[in-house]
Amino acid sequence: MKPCPAKSAFIFPLSRLDFRTGWNNHATKKHCPFHAHRTFEIVYHLRGGGNTTIQAGDSKKIIAFDEGSVVVYPPEMMHDQDNPRLPAVDVCVHFAMRRPWPKEILNCLYVPAPVGIYEQEELINLARIHFSLNSSQRVAIGYRVTALIVSLLQKTVQKEAPVDHAPSKMYAEKAWHYLHMHFMDIQDVENAAAQVGISYSYLRHAFKLTYGMSLIQALNEFRIERAKELLIHSKLPMKSIAVLCGFQNDRYLATKFKKLTHNTPGNYRRKKTLN
Repeated sequence: MKPCPAKSAFIFPLSRLDFRTGWNNHATKKHCPFHAHRTFEIVYHLRGGGNTTIQAGDSKKIIAFDEGSVVVYPPEMMHDQDNPRLPAVDVCVHFAMRRPWPKEILNCLYVPAPVGIYEQEELINLARIHFSLNSSQRVAIGYRVTALIVSLLQKTVQKEAPVDHAPSKMYAEKAWHYLHMHFMDIQDVENAAAQVGISYSYLRHAFKLTYGMSLIQALNEFRIERAKELLIHSKLPMKSIAVLCGFQNDRYLATKFKKLTHNTPGNYRRKKTLN
């Protein structure tokens, strides 16, 4: 999903940004002590909410972040993080930016939850790129980071739409995020409605209107995408892969896999391994 166009109120450098690295941080402790980075750091709070204290000279500021929100720290800004709810998972992306920096990002940028599907997926994908890049790859990734930061900054300057303009889209995006994060252990898609606080009947129609597919279709797509990764990058048996992807058994995995990919899990694994 592409970010919605909007008039920008900030001054942004025309040159692309420089991607440095990315990773997923699985927090095992409730407190991360004060630290700083030489580059900008984007932290997408995939799971868990809490507080971050930022320190500039003698002054301190506390930002309360929710699950699904984003914090962007400028270089050399001291900050810590309290995670009262464990386990917590952060998606981290580092990048460099030439001056002048947009004023909105100088003192730590906070983008409340939920950020859009485009931003969520791009952050998750960028965090997986932590290997060495050649020059052409670095340029391409740099433009992706630039587009991402512009989109996050736009969200801070856009005026909120009237409440009755698109409530269904907001609920659908929350449900998409819930399915994406919990596809392994969801027993019934009606749980998504309870999570976003609306009736299942309303969510079912809102989700179909927004994404052109049903909740169960989206859930199965998330599970099959995870199955593809495990088939390629592990030697786990089909029964184990089925469990890790949220399927009842390997036969159910095979049925859904063939329906969505027109291939069996075994043939998919053999083909990708040979390549």
